[in-house]
Amino acid sequence: LLLLPGFGYVRSNLLVDGIIDLDVNPSIEITINRRDRVLRVTGLNEEAVEILAGTDYRTWDVRDAVSDLILRLNDKQYISRNQRTVLLSVDSKNPEKAERIKQELSASIEAALAGTEIQPLVVRQSRPKDRDLQKRANEYHISSGKMRLVEEAARKAPDRDERELAGAIKLGGEEEIRAAIDRLMGRVRDSRLPLPECQCFFLELVSCLIRLT
Repeated sequence: LLLLPGFGYVRSNLLVDGIIDLDVNPSIEITINRRDRVLRVTGLNEEAVEILAGTDYRTWDVRDAVSDLILRLNDKQYISRNQRTVLLSVDSKNPEKAERIKQELSASIEAALAGTEIQPLVVRQSRPKDRDLQKRANEYHISSGKMRLVEEAARKAPDRDERELAGAIKLGGEEEIRAAIDRLMGRVRDSRLPLPECQCFFLELVSCLIRLT
């Protein structure tokens, strides 16, 4: 019986109760406890590691942490009037908590940018639990949430168009690249994929292709 209070403290404060993916171009993973306090923030790619440099978010309220991260992303021009889509993927053992966190963090993102001319477009989704998808996400240094959107969009964009774009980036000039992107965008638009998912798809597709060149 004497161990019960100690177990309660560990369960509430030290165990992971939720995982949040915050994606623009940098991909950031946040783990939280039952009290919505940050346990760990991980940069999943080089851009995210740079954003996180010098700050330890442990024990921060997750809403404050996300607000601070959004301001940093804005300062580095990862969020701007031309790139205002933020992908928010949330997983929790408690589905009701996951929905609450989605809503509260969306509000935090909007509030953080309230003093700017940017009106963020927050795309909310449940964070996937597929281990194979997580493995693929790790290979591309992006979150599992963004990986799922990329794969959903890619299924609606023929492989030959992706190969054509890759070839244009590696071998072609500006006109060839623009033409290949225009054709790929046309096909994705025809698939009627929601606009935020299209933006996430093209952002990550081009980023991945550039890293390969």
